[in-house]
Amino acid sequence: MKNLFFSIIFFCCLVSHATGTKDEFLASLPDSHGIILVNVEKLLNGAIPELFNDESQKITEIQQQIRSSSGLDLKEIEKIAISLNFIDTKRFEALVSIRLKQDPRVILEILKAASAGKYKEEVVNGNTVYIFSTKEVLGKTQNNSMLKKIYELVFKNSSDEIAVFTKNNAFIFGSPSFVKSAIVKKDVLKESLIKLLNLKQTPLIAVAGVTPYGLSAIIDLEDDELGKALAGVRQIQGWIDLVNENFSLSLSARTEKNNEAEVIRETLSVFQIMFKGILSSMQGRDKQVYAKMLNNLKIKGQNNLVEMSLEIPKQDIKSLF
Repeated sequence: MKNLFFSIIFFCCLVSHATGTKDEFLASLPDSHGIILVNVEKLLNGAIPELFNDESQKITEIQQQIRSSSGLDLKEIEKIAISLNFIDTKRFEALVSIRLKQDPRVILEILKAASAGKYKEEVVNGNTVYIFSTKEVLGKTQNNSMLKKIYELVFKNSSDEIAVFTKNNAFIFGSPSFVKSAIVKKDVLKESLIKLLNLKQTPLIAVAGVTPYGLSAIIDLEDDELGKALAGVRQIQGWIDLVNENFSLSLSARTEKNNEAEVIRETLSVFQIMFKGILSSMQGRDKQVYAKMLNNLKIKGQNNLVEMSLEIPKQDIKSLF
């Protein structure tokens, strides 16, 4: 019995060690204030087929469109990480890391060819960094409005140039200052952010961040009580996943002061009641779905913590497309 007891303990230790193994992709990311992690492989192989199982042809067409306009074959992507660094209260810089199954230099060569030689090369700590015009890159995404919108959202506060380089099986691009800093400093993502990202195992999308300037660098805030409360947010964590045919969403935030969290919770609760009533009285399937979402939204928390959670049946999501 004694031997059996110690065998069980030893086995549990082995399992704990195995499940606690670091994600190599996360460990390779540069230090930053925030991370948005997208499990593209799980999206393509699980969530999207589950959601649009009768529209496979349309999905294939979208994938082909993205491939022809960017050189990216979505089936070759495992994960995408968007790293954010807050410069001040109004600006942030971004770096995007795409983990691929294919050689990332293939995409680089497509980008170089598409630019017709309009790029510069710089060597930073032994790494060749390619500098492209942001305007030039945006011009190449004209045929794909989705890619253009994503690019403009992520790099809206960046410079007129974008830096690109490859490392192992990753294609990396972002604002030149962020890219060069990541290469020179070699500071990796803080363990505290990795723990926040891993609070939910392998979600479709995970978000984690520390916000030294609140949310003002990401969204335009009014100079009112809510705006001041949102400016006090110092930590964000959340995820989206497909669980038992429901899309589940969880988002939490910690503020600098307890009263800031209280203002956010109370304001969200008022908005929930008000807009649920307005949408419920309107015609249209989409309005009823949004009203149902607001009705099912759970807002809670205490002290300096704000928590929100929501479960949406996949059929409701599908009806919105």
